[in-house]
Amino acid sequence: MQRAGVDELDALLADLSWPARSLPATDLTPAFRFRLAPLAAGAPDWMPTPAEIAGNEIEAARRMTRHVRVEGGPIIPGQLLFPVQLRFQSSRADQEVGFPWWDTFHEMTDLFDWLRESEDGDDWSDVDQGWLFKAARRGEQLHFLHHGFDQGEELANLSVERTAFLLRLDTAEGEARRTLARLELEALRSFGAWKARAIRRSAMGRERTSGSGRAADRPGKPEVDE
Repeated sequence: MQRAGVDELDALLADLSWPARSLPATDLTPAFRFRLAPLAAGAPDWMPTPAEIAGNEIEAARRMTRHVRVEGGPIIPGQLLFPVQLRFQSSRADQEVGFPWWDTFHEMTDLFDWLRESEDGDDWSDVDQGWLFKAARRGEQLHFLHHGFDQGEELANLSVERTAFLLRLDTAEGEARRTLARLELEALRSFGAWKARAIRRSAMGRERTSGSGRAADRPGKPEVDE
């Protein structure tokens, strides 16, 4: 980062006046989406919400495991197969707080802990890849700033009543974590079934090779694979 960019970022981080400029967003709600394999060849990644995945976990997991194998695999238990993205959304269509640099719940843990445990006057921030996110608690209000400092643009500056927001966070996070657990379980089942088929095909190939050799050595009916 060039010196001018560093100076601008330092100024943004040091600024404590931004919460006074926050726009009220009473319905601000955490929203999770999963980045899954495209629904069709050449299509963009499928970005469903937990509600859109509900009832389709098996097919979503199978499609993702197939996609990983086609892209060169292998699939490893515990591997990040289902990146999850977080947004704070409201009816203010012109503003949305995003976290494009996070893909896992683990990366979101510090923020979630701060949201639940912060006291009046506390501040929190994170910076990555040209993005700046700041959070502040002022009384019973939470304030969120999303800034693209590489472009010098303030993308969102919103406030919301803390208790209502945390209730919505608990609901959304719980639903997303349960969806992720179901996807991971179905992915392991899908991978296990694929691996079992691969082992059977390999064994059948060895049997055919072995059977052909024995049939050439002696008269009689060659072995037949089922």
